[in-house]
Amino acid sequence: MDSASPILARSPPMTDHERLDMLARRAVAAAAAVTWTPGERADPAEAALRTALADLAELLGIADGSRDERTVQVPAEVTPELLYRAAATLPDEGHRTSMVIGLLPHLTDARFREVVAQLPELAEYPRSRLVVAVAERLEREQVEAVFASVMSMQTRDDFVHAIAALLPYLAEPQRDLAIPKVLRQLTGHPYRVGEFVLALAPKLTAPELAAALEQFAAATPPSERLRTLTWIGAHLTADQRDDTLDLILELQDGNAAAVDLTALAPHLDDAQLERAVAAAATRSDPGHRARALTGLIPHLADERRPAAIAAAVQAVLAAGPDDTISNIALPDLLRHLAPEQIQLILDMVGARPRVPRGGRHVVLLAPYLTPAQLRQALTSADSAGYAGDRYASLAAIAPQFPPGERAAAVDLALCTLKSYDGWAGLDPNLAAVMTPHQRDTTLDVAAGRADRASIMAGLAAHLDPAQLDRALAAGLEAADGDERIAVLVALAPHLRHDALGAALAALEAVPDPQARTDALLLAAGQMPNATRTAAADAALRAAGQIADADDRALALTRLADFVEPEQRPAVLVRAYAAAMAVDEDSLRFLRLASLIPACSAPARIAT
Repeated sequence: MDSASPILARSPPMTDHERLDMLARRAVAAAAAVTWTPGERADPAEAALRTALADLAELLGIADGSRDERTVQVPAEVTPELLYRAAATLPDEGHRTSMVIGLLPHLTDARFREVVAQLPELAEYPRSRLVVAVAERLEREQVEAVFASVMSMQTRDDFVHAIAALLPYLAEPQRDLAIPKVLRQLTGHPYRVGEFVLALAPKLTAPELAAALEQFAAATPPSERLRTLTWIGAHLTADQRDDTLDLILELQDGNAAAVDLTALAPHLDDAQLERAVAAAATRSDPGHRARALTGLIPHLADERRPAAIAAAVQAVLAAGPDDTISNIALPDLLRHLAPEQIQLILDMVGARPRVPRGGRHVVLLAPYLTPAQLRQALTSADSAGYAGDRYASLAAIAPQFPPGERAAAVDLALCTLKSYDGWAGLDPNLAAVMTPHQRDTTLDVAAGRADRASIMAGLAAHLDPAQLDRALAAGLEAADGDERIAVLVALAPHLRHDALGAALAALEAVPDPQARTDALLLAAGQMPNATRTAAADAALRAAGQIADADDRALALTRLADFVEPEQRPAVLVRAYAAAMAVDEDSLRFLRLASLIPACSAPARIAT
């Protein structure tokens, strides 16, 4: 399409008089619509009127009366100190504590001492959370005061987590007091006790951990403490790992045993691994056998690995292509296989092409296939009973073919896409190997499909200028507003000059300010720095028109990462003002908390 055609040409900018005339007429028309619209259908008309008034008020530089918000003193800059003071205005103690925890890395020493001094006054749950956060920064005299505050806690969970954080910093007499008390807490519900052991294990000496594990064993059945034992495997002695391995091998649930073996395997010595492999290989269920062996293979000595790999392959073959547990293991197993072992898996899949979700196997196998195996997989994929599986398989195989055979495989994938009416999308790897003619064909196929925007997202980076113009024209003409936005967002990062102007103008024309801001933010987030500014500026204008303070604060905070560095401080100030204007306490907390990383990371996101 000619880049000078009317659909892509940039409209001349309006004068202030013309814009005022247009917005005033829109407000009058919207008011008339409200007057004549029946009550049960009045909400959209009222929304249109509010939007029209907000646009007009922004041009005139006055308030539109729609924001009945808290009065906020606007600061010159958003700093950690400002947010610390804002945290003090939150009525909920938990919210205040969360804000302070987020701000800790940015607080001065004086503020940090103030926080620690206030810690004993907190309720036990927020106090415990704060102890965990401050422990490593405490000075010796502060440790003593905090320790006394923790030892006075009555709530078991809060005490255990707080004392676990303090243990590395306690003097010997304090530790002698803490350890017996904490060990007495290892009773009750197995999940809670396991959580305590997990928190404590890295902080305990070997004798202390042995005592904790003895208490854990007395309070908890083996099957319910195994997962915790595997997670703390790095802190166990060789004998303790032997005991844990014994418990795993006694499990009747083969899948649970496979999961636990995989977690413990990095911490086992060669003799323990040999015992684990021997036990895994004798599991009666082939899916369980495949998963257990696959989890052990990466940790075996080189000379022992081939036999375990061969046993795992035989287990996969015995389980068949529709075994759920075997299929969980397959992605990790494939990377260890030789071409002849890949062939065995491929033959298994090809023998049952109509297995539900069988296309998943071909997708997994595709990167490992030789040219001859690719041709076999192509035949197998093309005979799949479900069109969605067929397309997924062909789309994964086609990019792997040598250049001389690739075009025919891509054509087959496109033919399947054309006949499949479900949600498919387009893998960028497939788009990358298409010929220009095949990309034209894909544009034809995408027209009218429900997943057109998803297809455009995969295709856009590989379109030439004329194809981009064609895709943009189709996007601008889309009847469905959401689809039009999605297509334009997918295309915007790859457009330049007049085409980019047309796409951004269309996004700026989205009636709802919040939807407009979201769309422009999505586009800006994918655009290179050279073209991002226009999208970010448009999003900034739209964000200013969002009536709800909470939504406006969130949009402005997100925008701070995309505007020019010199704009960032002012955008953050606007976001802070909007956050402080939020009436609902929990939402105000969330918006203020989201400003913590923003005000301490001034760099613009780069692409």
